[in-house]
Amino acid sequence: MQGPQLSAGGASLVLEPAPGTPALQWPIASRGKAKYGTDPTGAASWQVAAKGYPDAVQLTASYDSNLAPTKLGTPKVAFKRNEGVLPKIDYLPLSGAPGLQLVANTLKASKGISSPTYVSQTFLQYASVFVGKELTSWVTDTRGTPPPAVEGAEVSVYLSVYGKPAIKGPSCTTGSDGSCTVKMDSLLAGRYGSLTSLVEAPGHGLLLVSTMDTPYIPSAADAAADDASKWAGQLVLDRALVKPGDTLHVTGFLQRRNGLRLSLPPASLFSATLSVTPNWNTSAGDIVRLPVTIEPGYGSLHANISVPASAQLVQYEVALLLPSTKEGADGVSVATETFQTADPRPPTAVLNLTTPTWAVPNGTVKALIKVTSYLGADVSDAMVKITWTVPKASGAINVTTDARGRAVALIPLGELPAANATVLGDALQVTANWVGPTGDPYTSTKTVTIAEGPVRSTLEASPTTDVPGVPFIVKATTFLDNAAIEGVTVEVTLAPKNSSSLADCSAAERAAVARQRCVVVSGKPTVGADGGACSLTLPCAADLFLQACAVSYANGTKVKGGFGGRPPCSRTPVGRNTTAWAQGPWSFQPQLSLLKDRENYTLGSTATLSFSVPSYAGPTSGLLIWGNSDVRKSKSLPKISPGPNSVTIGPLGDECRGGCRVALVVSVGRNTAKSAPALLPRVPTSRLFDPLSPYTLSDAVSLSILGDNRLGVTVAVEGAEGLRTRQGGYALAAPYGGVKVTVDVRDADGGKPAAGAQVTLVIVDQAILDLMPYDLKDQPSAIQPNDDLYLKIKEINANRASRQAINTTFGVLARRLGLDPWLPLDTTITNSMSWQQGGWGEQSYYPTTNPVDVPDATYLPRFATPVTVTPFYSWGITQRYPASARGKSEGNAQLRLSEDFKTVPVFLAVQADAEGRAVVEFKAPPNLGAFSVRAYAVSKGVADAPSKYGANETRLVVRLPVSLTPALPRMVRVGDVFEAGVLVTAPDAGATPITVSIKAHVTASSSAAGNEEAAAAAASTPAGDADAAARRRRRLLAEPVVPAGPAAAIRLLPEDPYAREATLSGAKQQQEVRFRFSAGAVGSAGLRFDVYLKGSSSSTDAAAYDVPVLGRQGEPGTNASAGQAEGLALPEADPGSGSVDLVAGVGNLPFLQSNYDSLVKEASRDPPPDTYAPRAVVTAVLPALLARYQAGAAAGANATAGGWAGNATQLAASKAAVGQLAGELTDPNLGLLYFSPQTPGGPVYKPDDASISLNGWAVWLLAQAAAGGDEVRRSERLTWGPAFLATLQAPAARWKEAIGRQLIKDAKRVRANPYPNYDPYGTQRKQTDPKPPPARYRDWEDLSWARLALGAGWAPPSGTDAGVVEDLALPRLIAAATSPRNVSIGTAARVGLALLAAPGTPGAKDAVSAISRNLQSQIRVQGRTAYVAIYPDAAFSAWAEDQAWALAFLTQVAPKAGPQATLIQKLSVGVARGLRQAGVGPLCVSSGGQTTGVSAAALAAYDQSRGSTAPNVAVTVTATNAAGAEKMLLEAKFTPANAGRVESTSTPWGTLPANASGLSFEAAGRGEVSVAAGLKFTPAQLLPFPTYRGLWVERIIQTEAGEGNLAAAAAGNIVTITVQITTPDDLGQVIVEVLMPGGLEPIDPAVYKDPSQQLQCNLGDGGGSGWYSRWFWCPQTQVTPSLVKINYYNRPAGTSIVSFKATAATPGTFALPPVKAYAVAQPEVMGLSAAGTFVVCPARPPAATTPLVKDPGFGGDDDDARYAAGPGGAAAGGNPAVFGPVPAVCASAAAAVKPPLAAAKACPKDCSGNGVCNLKSGTCICSQGFAGADCSKAKAS
Repeated sequence: MQGPQLSAGGASLVLEPAPGTPALQWPIASRGKAKYGTDPTGAASWQVAAKGYPDAVQLTASYDSNLAPTKLGTPKVAFKRNEGVLPKIDYLPLSGAPGLQLVANTLKASKGISSPTYVSQTFLQYASVFVGKELTSWVTDTRGTPPPAVEGAEVSVYLSVYGKPAIKGPSCTTGSDGSCTVKMDSLLAGRYGSLTSLVEAPGHGLLLVSTMDTPYIPSAADAAADDASKWAGQLVLDRALVKPGDTLHVTGFLQRRNGLRLSLPPASLFSATLSVTPNWNTSAGDIVRLPVTIEPGYGSLHANISVPASAQLVQYEVALLLPSTKEGADGVSVATETFQTADPRPPTAVLNLTTPTWAVPNGTVKALIKVTSYLGADVSDAMVKITWTVPKASGAINVTTDARGRAVALIPLGELPAANATVLGDALQVTANWVGPTGDPYTSTKTVTIAEGPVRSTLEASPTTDVPGVPFIVKATTFLDNAAIEGVTVEVTLAPKNSSSLADCSAAERAAVARQRCVVVSGKPTVGADGGACSLTLPCAADLFLQACAVSYANGTKVKGGFGGRPPCSRTPVGRNTTAWAQGPWSFQPQLSLLKDRENYTLGSTATLSFSVPSYAGPTSGLLIWGNSDVRKSKSLPKISPGPNSVTIGPLGDECRGGCRVALVVSVGRNTAKSAPALLPRVPTSRLFDPLSPYTLSDAVSLSILGDNRLGVTVAVEGAEGLRTRQGGYALAAPYGGVKVTVDVRDADGGKPAAGAQVTLVIVDQAILDLMPYDLKDQPSAIQPNDDLYLKIKEINANRASRQAINTTFGVLARRLGLDPWLPLDTTITNSMSWQQGGWGEQSYYPTTNPVDVPDATYLPRFATPVTVTPFYSWGITQRYPASARGKSEGNAQLRLSEDFKTVPVFLAVQADAEGRAVVEFKAPPNLGAFSVRAYAVSKGVADAPSKYGANETRLVVRLPVSLTPALPRMVRVGDVFEAGVLVTAPDAGATPITVSIKAHVTASSSAAGNEEAAAAAASTPAGDADAAARRRRRLLAEPVVPAGPAAAIRLLPEDPYAREATLSGAKQQQEVRFRFSAGAVGSAGLRFDVYLKGSSSSTDAAAYDVPVLGRQGEPGTNASAGQAEGLALPEADPGSGSVDLVAGVGNLPFLQSNYDSLVKEASRDPPPDTYAPRAVVTAVLPALLARYQAGAAAGANATAGGWAGNATQLAASKAAVGQLAGELTDPNLGLLYFSPQTPGGPVYKPDDASISLNGWAVWLLAQAAAGGDEVRRSERLTWGPAFLATLQAPAARWKEAIGRQLIKDAKRVRANPYPNYDPYGTQRKQTDPKPPPARYRDWEDLSWARLALGAGWAPPSGTDAGVVEDLALPRLIAAATSPRNVSIGTAARVGLALLAAPGTPGAKDAVSAISRNLQSQIRVQGRTAYVAIYPDAAFSAWAEDQAWALAFLTQVAPKAGPQATLIQKLSVGVARGLRQAGVGPLCVSSGGQTTGVSAAALAAYDQSRGSTAPNVAVTVTATNAAGAEKMLLEAKFTPANAGRVESTSTPWGTLPANASGLSFEAAGRGEVSVAAGLKFTPAQLLPFPTYRGLWVERIIQTEAGEGNLAAAAAGNIVTITVQITTPDDLGQVIVEVLMPGGLEPIDPAVYKDPSQQLQCNLGDGGGSGWYSRWFWCPQTQVTPSLVKINYYNRPAGTSIVSFKATAATPGTFALPPVKAYAVAQPEVMGLSAAGTFVVCPARPPAATTPLVKDPGFGGDDDDARYAAGPGGAAAGGNPAVFGPVPAVCASAAAAVKPPLAAAKACPKDCSGNGVCNLKSGTCICSQGFAGADCSKAKAS
């Protein structure tokens, strides 16, 4: 049943009164009978008189359907719906006089109404503007042109809040301009809702305006206490990338917002808090807090945040929290900033890519590459890959830099095929990629716009329209190299989109297209003072381009660059062709646009806003409002002429301080002029759209006001010798040399010194800033008055309709229903006005055409095809996340130690002197490179003059004439042989070659040396003499450490020390010099390098770097468990490499305790949670369940060493829960309710039906709690648990009654199915079925709940329909429950439990056996746990609640010993751990969802059945070997006095008996002991095949493009590492640890943002739970140099693949450790990939020297002679005597490729559990003490 509907929804309809006020015939279409209580039975109308105005508002606001007859009385007119099968349209006669009427549907089951529509017939036009906290209403009369203002109209405002009566708000009377304003803060403070306005004016009908949006205005208390908007704050970090173990430096700035002005924080606010989230350990819940001091006079703060070395590698947020007055609140956050923790290799150079900002479509684009080290040296022979992409083509070019570090790549766009050619507006993306000599990747990307010239123009139009014949004016914005410029003259024209665009236009219209031409100047008002404007019109229906061509600059110079010498143009599509207009006729008015004359303003300036009104609208009137949150102004525009207009506001004052908003509303009356129709566009028009009807136009813009809070800051840096770099002119300093920084601070406007300003100096390693950019912060823009102004315009255009539109809609509907009576009743009487105006260069989007305007031939076939049930397909999402001095040194250079290197060598705050100058002197850090020197300044503020801000930066370069930069691996592994060394750099080398000698030797690591030195330093160094201690340590490190044999951490080959020579010149300012090393033992070594000028005994630089040596593989570890007396074989392992960790316990008491504690904590939180029945039931029954663990304990005690004793808090929570269950949560008819029906301050709400699952669950759980046995009832320690149960017996009786009533009601409802085409369960019937038989009830879920609660013997009361009795009969349920795949696991278990409670029921025994067999056959073991699969043969688990139901049932039927008992024990462990709720589908869901209660009852029952509630058992675990030697590892005894206790031990592997081969478990007594053994060890050998223990893991290394299976890669290349894991089971959280070989360094996607370097995932279908598993993003990944850790939070059954990139950084032969994957909850469920070796081949140098690149794009060339000399001697490697023969896999690209991975082969009997299966060959590798093909034979001792 359906009456007229608005396309935008809503309940308010506005009509113009018809001449003569004839009756309004209100059509209503209906079909079929009303079946349910909420179905309409008819319709009625009420005339709303003046006294009923408030009642009408209540009806629009309230959701109580009974208000209409209560408030408005008997309806004026009513009728009953058509109940026939065929549709019919009836008419409800309404008054045609001006006024307000309510039309609504009447309901079957009550006197209430639904679907209310308020029909206002009035000549009033209304619009409102909500600005800040004020609402301005504007009322005009639609019968004039221009529409006159309505003076004296009463506007009343009501607030509608869900569930509450509407609140009467302020009212006002319109003035002479038709407007009035009310303040809304008192009405809206602390409330959410929508507004309704009632407008009453003499001689006009009442107008009701509903659903007006409102801002949230905080209550007075909230606003006074914690309104963060009252503060302007900013946090500034030193960098955005922090290595764990480093310190992050934070600066903050804070000002108080006082309306439109700022002031210093009050003196009372002297401290604040910095918070860091998440916690450094992300699994911890608490945030990190650091107190900070706010410095008086400046409002600034400074803090150092120490990032622990163990911090997780994720993104963190730092927040500035001010004290909160709210109890329990963390504080008021006024500023935030984020940083990333990671440990990438810092870059050593800069890759600069330069491209033009624009290029013509068929031109050749030149990309210039320049590679320079941070020390200033040109990097030659750098092989750079250039990739380019345009919308329809892509390509790649490889280039090599010359001696200047330069290269050029040409991209010939003109050579592209026509189908792939670029067009104007396209973008060319150019990316340069290079792997540096130290293995660090570099990426630089630039975008080139395909345009006709350097100046790009965009246009804005007013009005925005595509309707031919509607003039529009344009505003131009121009850009030069993407920077906005003003004063450019732009010619605007129309042009056909293609050769056939004007085919449907007449000759005159084609000529008119060519004549559409005008000129506009960017940055000037669109409409001039004389009213002239650049105006155009679309002459006809055609696909056109609106074209903007930049002609000349402000100084008159012509703009060059276009084709054929013409000005450069840009364009955007406009208009629609005749076909498009026929498919989507004109259905909404053009949209008003306010065009600003410029982008930024200052206080005191004026703003000119231009707009245009369609000519057919005739004269109009307008209201202009502008202002901010404190001050607002308005201007009445009584007459606006059609066409271009402008309005000027200003001078701008306080109403625009900090920025302001401007809103314009234009009222358009009904244009009755005879000439009006002739002015209308000649295009197809919607039958529902009358373009001459009244409407409003509106738009709002923001005016940006430049602030006056800026300081001018200059930063100057000077080294001790005053030297500067050749490139860039940056200051130079030597390591440990003196540096002076001078900062001058002045007012930005007058240049007056900022005396006493505070300057924060931050000096940061530029390499880190380049890795993750952190731009210099713009404090003045952040520290501003609050400009977050709420502005909302409300119009009634979407509510306006016409009688003609109503008649047309229902006339078309009636005709179509005659053709097809089953069509949907589409009664929409208005068109959609929501459309999306495309941006410049984009096509606009138009809404779907109204059905009335669609031809029958198109409309009817949409509903003629049979309904097809479409399967739900899986799909995948791959996350790609879619940025000079030369000379000999005197004496040896000071040794630079890597542990002394500092990312941020300086962070301090100083005060400027009276001249605004601050000077800081410091020693340069020992690490070489470029450093960003940043200064943030804040002036000293006073009460009336808040602080001002400014910042600036420059650079400092730290280097030596000849410098060393490490080119070392981040880590290596035992057995690696590798080449590494240093980069030798001489940035000032010229034509004369410089020969140097580099000496290498191995020392103790810095950390080790520091430890050795500590004692001596403490004994011999005076307190505070840090320099002496440092000198002593450096002398120690200066002495070589001779490695002691092959077990040394690192050895230098062929001897130590060893020296090599290199020659540097202008043509080769940087060279890599490599040495050969081998790694022999786990540890760390220091590698020291000294460089000497040839012939000199004094080094020019000396540095020592630590290199860690790791094991060839990690500790894979294994875990196992023993629930029965059994043994465990120990694997072979390296002596002393790990430990055996044991954990033992009895029963599940800790699980129940933790759940009870969580419930009590939840109930006691503030504010208290909503009353929720499941939480209350569990809280009420847990004391009785826990009382089972009290049996045998000492009487009278409240707490003992074991067991459980309640406390006062728990007693109060449970007592309150019992009260809720016995009171508000129990309804006499519905039984137990999920929520309390009475909400504070809200209406009473009750569901229509009782919840069978909730009531059944509660009844069963209550019974389980009462079934604790005599021991519990005799317990004197806790009598209140059973007492609570007694209190709940009466409510439980009502719960049972509700179940019975609802079950019969549901069964009857199914048989009386009201939908003939579908059965009650949504299955479509065949259309050929004549009369389908009555449906039968088959909700097995609810029926199982009912039988569990009511008993197997329950039957419907006498007199119940025989069919219903048959439907609910127990045999039907048993038949369903014993059929696999027919019901859920929970349903089957509940049926079994019901039958166990009634053993005499016919067929019960056989049914219980069948259910038991089915459930046990679906149990899947996962290490120490087990789960029940969702259905037979499934690889994923049922829901967690169903697992608990299965345990509750199987506990009673399965034997207590033997294999079946072991399965049930493992299932109990799984339930206690809370197995993941997996599976989504028709059989997966048990509708109860009360997992905690079912699990608690099942576990308590399991413990009681195994004697674990009162245990008395002793357990021992012993390690043994084949010779009979043994060692006791754990001995524990569990009794009722310590029930719930957990015993644990850890035994070092080295203390086990020699060649220990197994663990022996023994237990004696009463109770079930669980022992978990965790084995941490390093395997004795690397296995060249995968190891499968529940997870199948494979790893492959491929080319960057993901091809091949590589055994080697050339240094400097990028490789792709792909890991695939497969599991047959759902495992929950899975960790994958990819241990890296020493020569490959992973690329961290959190740091390197280039899309080609991001993680790539294929998460697979995930088995049966697949449709949603692919929604997960790539798993969280943490990258360190040695490990890539991939964290799957949820790994369902199936296969998943993750790929990441790595660089081949260091040549050598490296151990390739196995990839390990394991389940977090059960680490023994794991897998290892095959291990082996990987070779990184030395990079091949270019075949020939790259000629010098000469290109003007690089700027002027300096002395070419300095580049003339060749690079000289000293190759990086190549001497076979030193480096050995080249590995065979490096001989060619083909030799580096291995065969594809082979399929796994099974081993005999899976090696009998006594060995490891070689899955590559299918043979067993037996553990110690076992032999045979299947390792089944024990060897003799």
